[in-house]
Amino acid sequence: MRKMQSAMEYLMTYGWSILLIAIVLVAMFELGMFRSSSSFPSTCMAQVGFLCSSQLLNQTGYLSVQFGTLQGSSQQIVGDLCINSSIQPTASMFSGILPITPSSEYTTRLTFRCFTNIVSIGSHFSGYLWLEYTDGSISELGTISVPVTAGSSSSIDNGNNNLLQGSDWISTYTYPIIIDFQSCATSSNYLYCIGGSTYSVVTNSVYYASIDGSSGIGTGTPWTSTTPYPANVEDNSCVASNDYVYCVGGYDASISTTTNSVYYAPFSSSGVGAWQATNSYPTEIKAENCATSSNYLYCIGGYNGIGYTNTIYYAPVSSSGGII
Repeated sequence: MRKMQSAMEYLMTYGWSILLIAIVLVAMFELGMFRSSSSFPSTCMAQVGFLCSSQLLNQTGYLSVQFGTLQGSSQQIVGDLCINSSIQPTASMFSGILPITPSSEYTTRLTFRCFTNIVSIGSHFSGYLWLEYTDGSISELGTISVPVTAGSSSSIDNGNNNLLQGSDWISTYTYPIIIDFQSCATSSNYLYCIGGSTYSVVTNSVYYASIDGSSGIGTGTPWTSTTPYPANVEDNSCVASNDYVYCVGGYDASISTTTNSVYYAPFSSSGVGAWQATNSYPTEIKAENCATSSNYLYCIGGYNGIGYTNTIYYAPVSSSGGII
């Protein structure tokens, strides 16, 4: 009886303290104070009309996200900002970026400078993403919750929508049209892209732009159209040699078949000059890979209209253009 009485007295004396401690512990657990930062979810919650995913934050405070919209806009995005406040920032706080025209047809990477002191690897950041448009308007992209990962500040250019870590790809000015299966070649600090398919429509478009290893594709209006290819073609292979660009094979939409045609054109101050046919490839071919070395053109594999092949062909190229 005395033991029961002592137990009751103990509970009456310390019960409220034990209950209070339990409540505090539960609250701390719910707030994540007993979790490591790696156990926090990484999320990017976009506002209605926006897309936001694949978020990365490095220890220099730069955040990269895959950005998109569900509908196009006539206003270009010219600034972005990442802060831990839901209060709309002023225009002076934004970091300028290469202009981006929101489109429902594709997504692109955006880099935000996050104003936070939480920059140690493994720590966690939560905040708000804001966008600034050419007309001066400001809108909230969404909220971000992300752990800090490795990455050096020397690999980040906040003005060019770059990715975050030393080995990552860096985004730059977009191509003028949505494109795939095109072929590109470089010469004298210029990039030339030929043909390809846009929404299943094969094109003969040829575009070129200046390139700079430190900043990507030129400035201003970087891509310029030049002399069209002689056929609407995709899956061809183009290379540069002796001040000429050579394009081999591909799927020719104008005749609805794989082709063995080879065309070349001189590089010029306005892109490329007139295209000319030269000695045909030994077989119909597409999706092959070609390269040049010491005035020879080498092409490997591809699809010959019947099946995929491991055949390799080579041919000498003339200093004045064409296959010898």
